[in-house]
Amino acid sequence: MALDQAALFLILLLVVAAGAGLWILYRKLEGLRERSSALEVGLNETLLKYRVGMERIERAGALIEEGKVKEAIESLEEVTRSLPGLYVADFFLGKAHMGAGDRDKAAQYLESFLKKAKPYDGRTAQRVEEARKLLEEMRSLPG
Repeated sequence: MALDQAALFLILLLVVAAGAGLWILYRKLEGLRERSSALEVGLNETLLKYRVGMERIERAGALIEEGKVKEAIESLEEVTRSLPGLYVADFFLGKAHMGAGDRDKAAQYLESFLKKAKPYDGRTAQRVEEARKLLEEMRSLPG
């Protein structure tokens, strides 16, 4: 009987240890779920900021086409302050400053855009080509 009690005690000890192990695993998984949710919220916020920033950049591009370069510059500078990673704003800032007659700033922004841009998609490739052409045109102008 003593052997049976010892065996039962070991089995009980194993069950308790397994239960404790499962509890620890459950708590770790719960922590991972919480962190995953926080990351998802952060990612969604970042994507929303990106979309809003891109919409503002596109609107500024329309302002440039309408000849409202001062308004476009103000909007684009605000975008670059709040979302410094949106390098496409440099392209539009270059165009806007060119429209405002400030060739030095225009060249600065267009060169910055060309350094950062990777023409992986058609739209970016078009903007890279346009930025190069604008820089060539500015450099060929006297003064």
